[in-house]
Amino acid sequence: MSGNHREINVAIIGNPNSGKTTLFNLLTGLNYKTGNFPGVTVDKRTGSFIHEGQVFKLIDLPGTYSLHPNSPEEAVNLNFFIDTSSSDYPDLILYVADSTALSKQLLLFDQLKELGIPILLALNMTDSVKKLGIRIDTKALSKALETPIVQVSARTGEGIVTLRKQLLHLKAANTKQSTFSATYNTKDLESVIPIISELTGCNNDYLCLLAAEHIDYIHDSLLDITSKRDIKYRLDSIKFQSLTRQVDETMERFKRIEPIIDRYVTKSFNRLGLTEKMDAILTHRVIGPFIFLLVTFLIFQSVFSLATIPMDWINNGFINIKSYLNQVLPDTPVVHLFTDGLLSGINGVLVFVPQIAIMFFFIVLLEESGYMARVVYMFDGIMNYFGMNGRSLISLISSSACAIPAIMSTRTIKNRKQRLITIFVAPFMSCSARIPVYTMLLALLVPNVYIWNFISLPGLAFFGLYIVGAIFAFIVAMILKFSLKTQEKGYLIISLPAYRIPHWKSVLGEVLSKVKSFIWSAGRIILFISMVLWIAANTSMPGRMSEVERELRAEAPSSIVSKSDFEAQLSSKKLEASFAGQFGKWIEPVIKPLGYDWKIGIALLTSFAAREVFVGTLATIYSVNDHTNDNLLTKMRQARNPDTQKPVFNLATSLSLLVFYILAMQCMSTLAVVRKETGGWKWPVIQFVVMTGLAYMLSWMIYRIFS
Repeated sequence: MSGNHREINVAIIGNPNSGKTTLFNLLTGLNYKTGNFPGVTVDKRTGSFIHEGQVFKLIDLPGTYSLHPNSPEEAVNLNFFIDTSSSDYPDLILYVADSTALSKQLLLFDQLKELGIPILLALNMTDSVKKLGIRIDTKALSKALETPIVQVSARTGEGIVTLRKQLLHLKAANTKQSTFSATYNTKDLESVIPIISELTGCNNDYLCLLAAEHIDYIHDSLLDITSKRDIKYRLDSIKFQSLTRQVDETMERFKRIEPIIDRYVTKSFNRLGLTEKMDAILTHRVIGPFIFLLVTFLIFQSVFSLATIPMDWINNGFINIKSYLNQVLPDTPVVHLFTDGLLSGINGVLVFVPQIAIMFFFIVLLEESGYMARVVYMFDGIMNYFGMNGRSLISLISSSACAIPAIMSTRTIKNRKQRLITIFVAPFMSCSARIPVYTMLLALLVPNVYIWNFISLPGLAFFGLYIVGAIFAFIVAMILKFSLKTQEKGYLIISLPAYRIPHWKSVLGEVLSKVKSFIWSAGRIILFISMVLWIAANTSMPGRMSEVERELRAEAPSSIVSKSDFEAQLSSKKLEASFAGQFGKWIEPVIKPLGYDWKIGIALLTSFAAREVFVGTLATIYSVNDHTNDNLLTKMRQARNPDTQKPVFNLATSLSLLVFYILAMQCMSTLAVVRKETGGWKWPVIQFVVMTGLAYMLSWMIYRIFS
């Protein structure tokens, strides 16, 4: 805070795809905190900025079309405004609307005006308005809506200074905008509002009516179950028709809004807008899906092609650091714990950050440009065939980054069966945590060559792995479609935003945020497991390591074998005798039919905590066994079966591992989210058994076929 001014809370809200979050990022300078709204896992972002010594705290509310919710997640906004005791309760509302589709943007705005909170209407995307030949008489519109208006462009920054000034002026004016005008008869106003007000303490007529209509969506911390039951009983006794009231209100608001927009917003129709021209091609029944597949293919090619150089920099950097530290530091267990355990594990994660960042970049780019909404629209019919809907495709595409937010995003799917099927099959889609495993195994299997000097062979194989995962996702979805019985009908409601050039600062900020989250979540696990593994791989029962050395000297005296060969054999024998080695030997009978030895078994087991741990685990194990400065890939190529002296990572074993990692459920965090989203352990357990059982069976078949 600055001076004696109290921090001013500003709720920033608008429809999906209105540019609200981009504007939030611009105002806060990407300096924000992320948490969760009470009772749900919806992201809550808060940031701040200072104007003329006054601190403004911005609360970024979820995008929605109305204050009438259809799910607990959509009820976030309703609960936010009902909870007047919250420290985040707004002093002002900043409503962001897409100027290119204004008639569809003002239903929520008209509802918010009823709350008695000063509101500023920000007409976003003014740059697009000019290109489309749209003219807005802002002075007349402001007078008609009885609300101050500012025109801005979150993409270019136009109007941001004026917006800050208007917020300060609005707070200083301290105007109230409680002009209750919803269509409710006198009987409702006299009977419903007193019931809600008496039991909740609500002092706003419109909020009382919203609470009455959506009593089940009011958070338990605001209204306990007993009070809800009492309210529902009393509302039933006066025959309160909630759905009828919602429809009447919505239609009445549109009847009032549309003539105002028609009068003060005009468009030149002498030319076809860019959006219409692009949609004619990109959403074409035949050409559209083909373009989408081509875009997806190019993304996966880029993941391999563009990331090669920075990956080499990171990998070589860690090798040089490790080599330098081993030279200057004493040869002690603590030093080796740091260099062979910790550094090797961290390298196993950071080396793949370029690929993950590129993947996130393209996903965010497609969302920001407005193209992703078209994908939903195009594939809705196909997704219905598999028991899902168009929004399910967004969740499945999002799973290529991470299944956790993808599963959480299914809350926008109203039909429970469609939502459950989407949740169940989303982890089949290859996530970013699989990228390190895929990259490592493909490097062993596929030569780094280009077809027609353009198409990378590893990139083509990488794309194929995602296709395999998608095929199994749709097969399982089809089975569930006929297995789960329901009478509920599914439907899709979506607004197609205008195409726009993404705000690059916002895109890069979003990518940076996601990469930091990946490094932090994966890094902590890697750090812990790498250190535990190194200790387990270097310790055993008291006296066992000395006994192993005596046995080896008796079998192969140092006078017969060279010192380097003896040290290599001794290191291998000690690893096998360690706690980690003994545990690997214990589980080896279970995994041997798949072509895996005990070392792979350890990596396989640890990766059930998180898939990306696989590479870090192997890096730690092979560093313990081999103190050379060769990278992990070289060590894996050199690894030999001690009995047959054949390569450990041969064609059959590597293919078997790829199939296992495509299909197995190896993420405890995902299972926890599935439990939360489905309300119990039934579906997570079924999901784990089906996915892992399918992975084991098919990996065994692949190994037998290629052996």
